[in-house]
Amino acid sequence: MMPQTDIHNTVKRLEVAVTDRLLDGDILGVGRTLLEHLQKPTQITAVGQPGSGKSSLVRMLLGGMDLPSLSGVTIFELRGGESETVEYEDLTGTVQTSDGRATDLDLPDNLFRVIQTLPLPHLAERRLADVTWPSDKSLQSRVMDWLVETSDITVWCSEDFDDAERARWGRFPESLKDHGFLALTKADQLQMKGTLSTQTARFEEQDCEDFLALYPVASKQAIAAHKNGVVEDASLWAASGGKALYEGLAHQIDIARRADLDYADMLLARLPEIKVEDTPATEPAPAARETERLAPMQRTEAVETALTILQDCADGMSVGDATPEPKDVLSQSAQAAQALATLFMDAGAEDPQVNAIRDGVLESEQMIMLLQLEGTETAACDAVGALLQLKKEMSEVAYA
Repeated sequence: MMPQTDIHNTVKRLEVAVTDRLLDGDILGVGRTLLEHLQKPTQITAVGQPGSGKSSLVRMLLGGMDLPSLSGVTIFELRGGESETVEYEDLTGTVQTSDGRATDLDLPDNLFRVIQTLPLPHLAERRLADVTWPSDKSLQSRVMDWLVETSDITVWCSEDFDDAERARWGRFPESLKDHGFLALTKADQLQMKGTLSTQTARFEEQDCEDFLALYPVASKQAIAAHKNGVVEDASLWAASGGKALYEGLAHQIDIARRADLDYADMLLARLPEIKVEDTPATEPAPAARETERLAPMQRTEAVETALTILQDCADGMSVGDATPEPKDVLSQSAQAAQALATLFMDAGAEDPQVNAIRDGVLESEQMIMLLQLEGTETAACDAVGALLQLKKEMSEVAYA
């Protein structure tokens, strides 16, 4: 995660450059657009058919907090604010506003969108939306326009992602696909049916180019891992797949934010130094704090720390003479992979070798999470194999 002070200072300097019209010509318009983007919370949109687990996934991303349960609403947005207010927009574009929370009893007829504002720290830097893909083709066009205009990251939610859904996602514009994830919701049920491994294998064969990543998620278990919006059961949070999805989204947000800030720095480099008041940056929300990264470190330090994590994992598996149970091996492997992913998220951002290791770690973390859901002896062996491969690659870097 990028240091909040760096983001804050760049945004303040860009704000001065735009307000005082220090940028010339068309560049001023670019600066305004970039400033608006940097100041706007990231919009994460869960899209899918009715009953696809969208609402549970949104609730999970909100730290398990209770949400209004609305039926017949195409778009349900959640925004942060100072008080609880709700806006109802019907199909004609007419908007009604009231205080409090939306309920099914209050819903006007022919609704298109409900915007619920809540004073929650989780919504300070992110907005969430639950979008039910409509059957009406004219409404589909309107929803698509809204997605293109509003959504920064789109998560297609599905239990099986069948051919009909595949064709539907295939018609989405590249601007949404480029920032799209596939969430296999109800992953616990898929595992019980014995179809999870088939689904993930099919994703690798047919769909991996249309999404940034696949995340199997057991949302109910992920929600149960929280209490009062904070992770209380870290093991359940990880095993449910919720942690992997949350961190995948956080990583994508960080990549996009870095790109925007790099662009802003390029514009500001044209100008004399702009000094701004040293005001404190906004404190990260609790949900963000649970995935904070280590401060950037150099390649050698990062790799040595990673090798220590892997060695500690190996030592933990070899305690005593008894052969460890597959579930214990998978649990320890998952914890090690998650620790590595956290370690390398920001380490050596400009180092190509560290970046290559980071990519391998994130891929292994996702694979081990899937293997943990399988829970078999073969899965345990595959998880250990993945960690050994990471150790080999890191050792080659460390001792080059």
